[in-house]
Amino acid sequence: MGIYEEIAKAVEERKNLCVATIISTKGSTPRHNAKMIVYDDGSTIGTIGGGGLEQRVISDALEAINKGESFKKEYILAKEVPSGLDSECGGTTEIFFEVIKSRLTAVLVGGGHVGYAVSRFLDFLGYDYIVVDDREEIASRERYPGAAELICAAYTEGIKRVRITPSHAVIIATEGHRYDREVLTEVLDLSAFYIGMIGSRRKVRNTMNSLLEAGYDIEKLKRVSAPVGLDLGAETPEEIAVSIVSEMMAAYKGATARPLKEIMGWSYAEGERNNS
Repeated sequence: MGIYEEIAKAVEERKNLCVATIISTKGSTPRHNAKMIVYDDGSTIGTIGGGGLEQRVISDALEAINKGESFKKEYILAKEVPSGLDSECGGTTEIFFEVIKSRLTAVLVGGGHVGYAVSRFLDFLGYDYIVVDDREEIASRERYPGAAELICAAYTEGIKRVRITPSHAVIIATEGHRYDREVLTEVLDLSAFYIGMIGSRRKVRNTMNSLLEAGYDIEKLKRVSAPVGLDLGAETPEEIAVSIVSEMMAAYKGATARPLKEIMGWSYAEGERNNS
């Protein structure tokens, strides 16, 4: 299978990857024209020449995937240069890193008021979503016309029908929260980039403590956003949906969810300097 067929297959299977392409070379280099696929688990297809260059490129490709940003970078293949690689070639290679992230798909485990409100925002944003609910009138095309898939089944059975990948977010809000814990145990070991569970502080604390007592790994439990969402003072299902979708987007894009004012805005200290 050729490199482009592999890329198409990876996109179909919802894998995140980076394509590293040699775009220019000067002097002596291992390859002058090559592509390599680097998947988010570190596995690769193809080669750009092996050795220290390839190991550095794999590392940079994984960083590109995590940041979700494409870029180009030049490598000096000479160990006598401070910024160079441990190589005898002596030339330079410029590589373009193209990040291909699979389309975000949210799995709404529970299609009640909050799930429905979340779906409206997902429709607007153009994200795919799957609804899992054990009620026929809820997991219906009439209620969720924009859903990529509707699964009407017991919650723990329904979630097993979804092939979870690193491009999936799982939002758990079952009817009356009766099955949230059971669903959570089904997805803890899966590769979803985001797992959120709705609930009060007391409910979340009791659920997490019971899972710890049952032997679940604390590092896996730390992955769970529970209570789900950002602190926006949300009360209505629509307001709660805003907080959930915002947190999910930040996790997907590798963003901080901090106010932009704090990150890049004008500061009072700057104003005081200019005013002095």
